[in-house]
Amino acid sequence: TRFRPPLVLRWNPAIPRYHALPMQGVLVTAAVDLATSFIKARFRGPSPPDEPTIRADVERHLREALNWSSRVQFYGMNRAEETETTTIALQLHAEPRRFRGRRTQSELQNEVDLLTNDRNYVLLGDPGAGKTTTIKRLIRRLLLEPPTAASDDFQIPILIRLRELGSTAGLSAAIALAVGLPFDERVRTDSEGGRIVRKHELWFSNIRLETAVIEFLNSAKAVLFLDGLDEIPSAIRKAVIREITSLALNVSGSKIIASCRTGD
Repeated sequence: TRFRPPLVLRWNPAIPRYHALPMQGVLVTAAVDLATSFIKARFRGPSPPDEPTIRADVERHLREALNWSSRVQFYGMNRAEETETTTIALQLHAEPRRFRGRRTQSELQNEVDLLTNDRNYVLLGDPGAGKTTTIKRLIRRLLLEPPTAASDDFQIPILIRLRELGSTAGLSAAIALAVGLPFDERVRTDSEGGRIVRKHELWFSNIRLETAVIEFLNSAKAVLFLDGLDEIPSAIRKAVIREITSLALNVSGSKIIASCRTGD
């Protein structure tokens, strides 16, 4: 097999293609195994979460991602339609519109190309251009279809809808909750300009949560989908952008695909 051990195949030819994700299926088992192995190896504490708890978190997230990606509704449509039957793969320009000259031919990519390399991508476009639809199609491709190229060895999708982040929650916490990584909040006092400042930090065992999330993404060969960079709540926008920047600079073996309205 071309897939690197100990990762489990996200697609097993012996199992028929399915239209509703079987929660007892190979993909959930693989994702649970990845999270469980990571927690066992890195957690230092008296009571790590048990496998049923991790399974419940992973299963919930993958089911939500599958259900969210199953239907699309554009402006003017009376009701939502099935993603697979009403949408097609878009041709994507490799350069933002503002950087393309009128006479310069821009490289075009298909959505499949986004899963065949280790680059991070931001899907830019006007409202209704198909950014979120493309993310939905890619999630379904990861969950339901076999790889189309030897370089497409990504294993699991993690979906974060940025507009749904709480006013105090951060991106790392949202990712950790999606894959069952336990964490706690700790208060650290520091001195800044002669003042005592209390700083709230999130930790996974004895590791900063942001660091633990990066390590997990890389070990799991996950694709992190961030829908709506322009929709991050204003109260946490600067902190979340900082987290995204840190993730983008440190992921290796995993990747980030985000969407954003043009101009934001």
